Amino acid sequence: MLRPMPAPLTFLSLGAFYSADPVRRRSRERDFGLWWRSDGPGPTFRAAWVQDTGEVYLVQHGLIGSGGGHVEVVARIPQLERVDAALRGWRDEVGTPGSLSWLRDRVAGAEAGARLVRERALDAARYPANSRISSVSCSGWSSGTNA
Repeated sequence: MLRPMPAPLTFLSLGAFYSADPVRRRSRERDFGLWWRSDGPGPTFRAAWVQDTGEVYLVQHGLIGSGGGHVEVVARIPQLERVDAALRGWRDEVGTPGSLSWLRDRVAGAEAGARLVRERALDAARYPANSRISSVSCSGWSSGTNA
């Protein structure tokens, strides 16, 4: 069962984002474009993935007083391969009107898939295969014979 998404994690600045978790500061990052745009007029965003935390985040461009520097963690995807797969074709999308929604939708789907994989692994650890429960056939015979 998928758990509900937590509220978006936001920070007033990139400095506050890095200060909130020292792992972020020393981690490698992968950029995924500088000019993500909403459908209408408005700010643009830079997108990046933090290797050691698996966070995909957006940084709003602009002056601090108008929201510039604001950071939002939009997904947690531990494997770069999953991020790359989710954002395949991003270079064709970035900079176009609506590209920000495209990015958000793609990473949300990848995060849900990563969460499902983690939950299945936890279930497998909780209920190992060697503790299977015997089943009885629909006919009520457990021995497999009708005699």
